[in-house]
Amino acid sequence: MSDQTIFYTVARRSFATISLVTLPDKTIALVRDIHRYGSDAKWKFIGGEGLLGETPIRGAVRENEEESGILIPENLLIPYGGPIAKYNYDIFRFTAELQEMPKDCILKRRADEGEDTALWTALEIRQMADDLASPLPWENRDFLRMHYELFYEKLRELAPDQLLSAAA
Repeated sequence: MSDQTIFYTVARRSFATISLVTLPDKTIALVRDIHRYGSDAKWKFIGGEGLLGETPIRGAVRENEEESGILIPENLLIPYGGPIAKYNYDIFRFTAELQEMPKDCILKRRADEGEDTALWTALEIRQMADDLASPLPWENRDFLRMHYELFYEKLRELAPDQLLSAAA
């Protein structure tokens, strides 16, 4: 089995997906569940648990549609690195750079399960994760930083260090 085949094969154990999708205006959707966690809600990349009998890439398509309203064709989702073993499940990462919004797509401000959805630039995400003066509570910064580290190189590509320095 090639490295990429695992993303298109029904998972043998529990898994979750996480996606960094760059929209045509170069923003990235993040979600937070204020209904479940209240003021402790954390901004995170789109993703969630895979369903029984689902492939990781299909799970990423579903989660993107549920949380952002964007139905991303499987061929636009690119596996990012290999799966990461976490506790008793695997995390599958995906990226996509949309040149145009899919037809009939309306970006959700509220996800299917009640999460808030907001658009951020890669630079803003890097600043939120790195900035000690961030308005996010410590635990939120730590959670976002963990997500940020899963896509560290991609975020550096989208928002190079020179941009981060200039914004400071």
